[in-house]
Amino acid sequence: MAEILYRSQCILGEAPVWDSSRQSCFWADIESRTIYEYNWSSHNTIIYALEHRVSLIIPAPGNVLILGLQGGIAQYHLDTRKLRWLSDLDTDWSRFRCNDGGCDASGRIWVSTTELNHEAAAGAIYSFGKEAKAIQKISGISIPNGIVWSADQKKMYYTDSIKREVYAWHADAATGNITFDKTVIQIPDGAGLPDGMAVDAEGMIWIALWDGYGLGRFNPETGAQEDFIAIPAPQVTSCCFAGKDLDHLVITTARKGLSGEVLQKYPESGNVFIVKTKVKGIIGNAMPDL
Repeated sequence: MAEILYRSQCILGEAPVWDSSRQSCFWADIESRTIYEYNWSSHNTIIYALEHRVSLIIPAPGNVLILGLQGGIAQYHLDTRKLRWLSDLDTDWSRFRCNDGGCDASGRIWVSTTELNHEAAAGAIYSFGKEAKAIQKISGISIPNGIVWSADQKKMYYTDSIKREVYAWHADAATGNITFDKTVIQIPDGAGLPDGMAVDAEGMIWIALWDGYGLGRFNPETGAQEDFIAIPAPQVTSCCFAGKDLDHLVITTARKGLSGEVLQKYPESGNVFIVKTKVKGIIGNAMPDL
């Protein structure tokens, strides 16, 4: 059963990620331009205020986060609370913002963009590595979400939320090259839109279901849903495995655009939930010092 981890009341909670070096879980409220850090041991929460919408958080060495922002990719130092821009992705940020992303086995950053009103086929996915050059890898996506890798790192998964499909791409971590494999999961009508994702140690994909009131566990080999965790909030946005043993799921939600009537019925919307799981997650890819 899902329990409240922290009552953040996010407008658009997203980007949960576990930082083993700090024993903390981070997440963002995109619309409030805010990052939260919840310490696993002390249960204290630190709030970091930014000037830009933030939708991607990747822990890096030296008390640094790599962020995807409305403005590009940047380093954020947790001690000084200062940004150092890495790439603007050659994007018109008056119309776009970063969305989801992650880090591959070679420490390459992957980040997606979406048009502010989620214009059809306007989004893209980019990679950014040590050569400090952003490369557009995939285009024509409306809301690219949930960029994650299989445990063997040979496949990269992402979803186009509007199409309710999850795609597998063959991935070469050494070169950063990807080639399309197939559509692996189709979320049925009425089950919500697939949003953020996490892969467990058995290779299954946990998918946050926006307007689906929960988190589904899917088999990428068969496309079948094998488990479901109900969340008392309609807009479930993302998830990550967290804790020393990676045996908890941290789940973010939103309250964006919900009516007063819906919020009265689901007052925990926008809060962050936690669930103890029988299956463990996989260790996140290491981020280099850029």
